[in-house]
Amino acid sequence: MLERNASKALLKGTIVNITISGTTRVSAGDMINFFPPDQSALSNPEYDKYLSGKYLVSEIEHLMTVDQYVMKLTCLKSGLPEPIEASE
Repeated sequence: MLERNASKALLKGTIVNITISGTTRVSAGDMINFFPPDQSALSNPEYDKYLSGKYLVSEIEHLMTVDQYVMKLTCLKSGLPEPIEASE
Protein backbone atom coordinates (compact mmCIF):
# COMPACT_ATOMS: atom_id res chain seq x y z
CA MET A 1 0.00 0.00 0.00
CA LEU A 2 2.81 2.46 0.85
CA GLU A 3 4.54 1.80 -2.47
CA ARG A 4 1.28 2.52 -4.31
CA ASN A 5 0.81 5.81 -2.46
CA ALA A 6 4.41 6.85 -3.18
CA SER A 7 3.95 6.10 -6.88
CA LYS A 8 0.76 8.16 -7.00
CA ALA A 9 2.55 11.07 -5.31
CA LEU A 10 5.32 10.99 -7.92
CA LEU A 11 2.77 11.35 -10.70
CA LYS A 12 1.89 14.77 -9.29
CA GLY A 13 5.55 15.78 -8.96
CA THR A 14 8.11 17.60 -11.06
CA ILE A 15 11.20 16.04 -12.63
CA VAL A 16 14.12 18.19 -13.78
CA ASN A 17 17.41 17.27 -15.42
CA ILE A 18 20.33 19.48 -14.42
CA THR A 19 23.93 19.40 -15.69
CA ILE A 20 26.57 20.66 -13.25
CA SER A 21 30.35 20.60 -12.99
CA GLY A 22 31.59 17.34 -11.56
CA THR A 23 31.88 17.24 -7.79
CA THR A 24 31.98 14.70 -4.98
CA ARG A 25 29.62 16.82 -2.84
CA VAL A 26 26.40 15.63 -4.52
CA SER A 27 25.15 12.05 -4.51
CA ALA A 28 21.89 10.21 -5.18
CA GLY A 29 19.53 10.63 -2.24
CA ASP A 30 20.68 14.17 -1.41
CA MET A 31 18.30 17.10 -1.20
CA ILE A 32 19.33 20.16 -3.23
CA ASN A 33 17.94 23.67 -3.61
CA PHE A 34 17.22 24.58 -7.24
CA PHE A 35 16.28 28.14 -8.26
CA PRO A 36 15.97 28.53 -12.06
CA PRO A 37 15.33 32.03 -13.44
CA ASP A 38 11.81 32.92 -14.55
CA GLN A 39 11.94 33.04 -18.36
CA SER A 40 8.80 35.16 -18.62
CA ALA A 41 10.27 38.02 -16.55
CA LEU A 42 13.40 38.86 -18.57
CA SER A 43 13.28 42.58 -17.72
CA ASN A 44 13.07 41.85 -13.97
CA PRO A 45 14.85 38.54 -13.41
CA GLU A 46 13.38 36.54 -10.57
CA TYR A 47 13.26 32.86 -9.72
CA ASP A 48 10.60 30.65 -11.28
CA LYS A 49 8.07 30.24 -8.46
CA TYR A 50 6.76 26.94 -9.84
CA LEU A 51 10.09 25.16 -10.35
CA SER A 52 12.13 26.63 -7.48
CA GLY A 53 12.59 24.73 -4.24
CA LYS A 54 13.98 21.54 -2.75
CA TYR A 55 14.55 18.52 -4.99
CA LEU A 56 15.61 14.94 -4.29
CA VAL A 57 18.53 13.78 -6.46
CA SER A 58 17.31 10.44 -7.79
CA GLU A 59 19.95 9.67 -10.43
CA ILE A 60 23.43 10.87 -11.35
CA GLU A 61 25.25 10.25 -14.61
CA HIS A 62 28.98 11.05 -14.58
CA LEU A 63 30.42 12.22 -17.91
CA MET A 64 34.20 12.46 -18.11
CA THR A 65 36.46 13.41 -20.97
CA VAL A 66 40.08 14.48 -21.09
CA ASP A 67 39.00 18.13 -20.87
CA GLN A 68 36.02 18.12 -18.51
CA TYR A 69 33.96 16.33 -15.87
CA VAL A 70 30.23 17.02 -15.59
CA MET A 71 27.33 15.35 -13.85
CA LYS A 72 23.78 15.03 -15.16
CA LEU A 73 21.34 15.01 -12.24
CA THR A 74 17.77 13.76 -12.39
CA CYS A 75 15.88 15.45 -9.56
CA LEU A 76 12.34 14.97 -8.21
CA LYS A 77 10.04 17.41 -6.46
CA SER A 78 6.56 16.56 -5.25
CA GLY A 79 3.82 19.13 -5.64
CA LEU A 80 3.96 22.85 -6.34
CA PRO A 81 4.39 25.59 -3.74
CA GLU A 82 1.71 27.79 -5.31
CA PRO A 83 -1.31 27.04 -7.46
CA ILE A 84 -0.81 27.50 -11.20
CA GLU A 85 -2.47 30.65 -12.48
CA ALA A 86 -4.72 30.49 -15.54
CA SER A 87 -3.26 32.23 -18.59
CA GLU A 88 -5.29 34.92 -20.28
